[in-house]
Amino acid sequence: MIKVLSVLVIILCGTQVYGLSPDSIPFHQEKGWGVSIGFGLLSANAGNEYQGEIGSQGSIAGLYHLGKGHALGLGIGTQLPSLSSGMLHYPLFMQYQYFLNSKPNIKLGTKAGYSFASVNVDRNIYVAEGGWMVEPFVGIKINRSQDWAWNFELGLLYQELYYQFGDLDITGNEEVQDWKLWRFVFRTTIDL
Repeated sequence: MIKVLSVLVIILCGTQVYGLSPDSIPFHQEKGWGVSIGFGLLSANAGNEYQGEIGSQGSIAGLYHLGKGHALGLGIGTQLPSLSSGMLHYPLFMQYQYFLNSKPNIKLGTKAGYSFASVNVDRNIYVAEGGWMVEPFVGIKINRSQDWAWNFELGLLYQELYYQFGDLDITGNEEVQDWKLWRFVFRTTIDL
């Protein structure tokens, strides 16, 4: 985690040195429609064998910028709670974000919605149910041009998931995992 934060600080400092400061370019997308595309990593979570692994997520959200820094929209994504488990779910969420009138541009926001889980017979996942999710986040925006902006975000994801593992056809063994996850999310997004 310290390595990730160190890289973010180096990138942010480098943009200031090379003249890409937020004051040189107008506020991105003051009013109107925009798209936010993101990729992130989920921190490891103590618990069972899969919850202790790093996960990943990707998302796309259509946002309407209401002016004065406010934006509201809908998005869809994909999440792997752990990279080796074979569990996959698809969050459908509403997103609200607000840009503070500060230098650098600080973004506050939240995502809330429902994740739909998928069955994966190759990994012995026979029953998969999604659940509610909420993720407040804070970020920093680097204005690259009037057409797009680059963001770094840190969020705290609460996610409910239910999975049933086992080879039900042969032995009848079942392993039920009812997860209520709290995980940090390190994400980078591009706003168009």
